[in-house]
Amino acid sequence: MLIARRILYPALLCALLFAGRAWAAEETIRLGVVGAYSGNLAPYGIGMLNAAQAVVERANAAGGIAGGKKLELLPHDDQCDPDKAYNAANTLVNAGVKVVIGHLCTSATQSALNVYNRAKIISISPSSSLPELTTSGKNPYFFRTVAMDDSQARLAAQCLEKNLKVTKAAILHDKSDYGMGYAEFVRKQLNRNRSVKVTLFSGIDPKANDYTTILKLVRASGAEALVFGGYDPEAVKLVSQMRELEMDIPLISLDGIKSKNFINMAGPAAEGVYASAPREVMGNRVSKNATEDHQKAFGDDAPLSPFYMEAYAAVLAAINAMDKSGGDQNTQKLAAVLRNEYVNTPLGRIRFNRSGDAEGVGFVMFKVIDGKFMEIK
Repeated sequence: MLIARRILYPALLCALLFAGRAWAAEETIRLGVVGAYSGNLAPYGIGMLNAAQAVVERANAAGGIAGGKKLELLPHDDQCDPDKAYNAANTLVNAGVKVVIGHLCTSATQSALNVYNRAKIISISPSSSLPELTTSGKNPYFFRTVAMDDSQARLAAQCLEKNLKVTKAAILHDKSDYGMGYAEFVRKQLNRNRSVKVTLFSGIDPKANDYTTILKLVRASGAEALVFGGYDPEAVKLVSQMRELEMDIPLISLDGIKSKNFINMAGPAAEGVYASAPREVMGNRVSKNATEDHQKAFGDDAPLSPFYMEAYAAVLAAINAMDKSGGDQNTQKLAAVLRNEYVNTPLGRIRFNRSGDAEGVGFVMFKVIDGKFMEIK
């Protein structure tokens, strides 16, 4: 896990909240940001929070928005826990927040949306990719800067069929909405294509340390590849124990494992692992600004935190909406700006469709080569 100057631990989070009260003498616009800032998934949440801080600092330094109003950031740690997410959402609503960046995990997002929908609060997630969040039509104030899981499932199927040319694959997941949703989409895609047989489909206990029993079942099923839906803590254990069992089959997963943390923890076992994730966009001016902000905080050699760019884009979109709506924080005006006006972001020039998905945002496949995730065609 990256230790950096921007990381906010609980005591500092409290300090930031108290500092926000001191700003109350001025007219401020509050922006909530909720994710996992502690626990196993903290590297993801911290990257998201760091991006929010960077964008808010730039906006305030430039004179604020909506006629000079300052932005006040209200961070909350939900640890990707649905109950904590629900409580955090209520706290932000009671604080008068009209726009929230988050949540990080799908299960936390689903829980919080029960609160945001009732209160008509805008939320923009950089990472919650379950299709139903936008396709169901039940979350009219939810937006996201990450593509849907089913697009990652199509990439996984393509990788199995065309890149690896396997005929049998096993699928495991961590039983979360995120991991299980991805796993089910992969299974449906493979069953539809009928070129790769699914030999085993099963959930695993994310709290377990030993997965050798289920991995032996994977081997006995004749699987030539293993697909996993979940995050890097479990992926590290799976791939490490696969190599210990001398299972020389590839592991294919999604953006939940594409992190420097996965490579560092898995070591040599990470070599050859595949993971779909958003394309790394480093050429446009905004992505350069975002990278510079990251380097100022962490040093020139520090890798970008997972979901940093997606969160940076989400905050830029939120601030643009708050500015263009005149700062009155009317939900309908905010949603109209998000859907109708383009904003330049590290992901490119984006706006959101009627469902809440960012237009032009998608995934590509990466493979660990010589200790680095490299994009493959």
